[in-house]
Amino acid sequence: MTGVFQPVRPADPLWAPMPQAVEPLPPVNDGDPFVAVAVTDPAGLAAAGRSGLPVTHSWRYRFDHHRVDSSTIEPVAAAVGAARRTQWLPGATVQTSLDTQLVRFGEQLTSVRNLLAVVQAGLLASLLGLILLAARVAVRNRRAELTLLRSRGASLTTIGRHTLTEAALLQPAAVTAGALLALLAPGRDGGTWWALPLIAAVTTAAVPAFAMAGQGTPPWSPAGRT
Repeated sequence: MTGVFQPVRPADPLWAPMPQAVEPLPPVNDGDPFVAVAVTDPAGLAAAGRSGLPVTHSWRYRFDHHRVDSSTIEPVAAAVGAARRTQWLPGATVQTSLDTQLVRFGEQLTSVRNLLAVVQAGLLASLLGLILLAARVAVRNRRAELTLLRSRGASLTTIGRHTLTEAALLQPAAVTAGALLALLAPGRDGGTWWALPLIAAVTTAAVPAFAMAGQGTPPWSPAGRT
């Protein structure tokens, strides 16, 4: 193969390690040669070596970042580090900073995950507090109805069972609907689906608890008369 070749896509990242393959590098000092890439064969390399030119062999491996995710960072970094410390051939060396960059990225990812866990815990606590507050307000709005049931002889257990039945029909459905709406948000889930049954159970049990606590004083006692 002889002649002048030109890259089809000079801006492709493939040519980043070899800019002289796209355009010859001009000399730095007077008398220095241009640095360019030529296409030859083994015979041409042998002739260059016999003429006194320094001849070296190198292999370049492209890193496919599409095949690496957070679960493979540590194994890939360990494998690259082991390859860099291994002398495959006499006088051969492996030059790369990929393992260092992967380790640094893994440390940053761990920091972000820890911060995200704190944010998720705070958001979950705030959300649970708001739901409990809404349950308490709903029970307070029904205070007159519950007081009437109490005055007609309904026990605290009866009131608790009545409000628990109503909450069991609404609270789990509301939590499930909120979780399904969250799936429409961009990004991956944070692995907190285990908390949904807990939220549904706590918010469901909170309604009868507030109702029974608000009717704890018998209406016929001195403290309960108006």
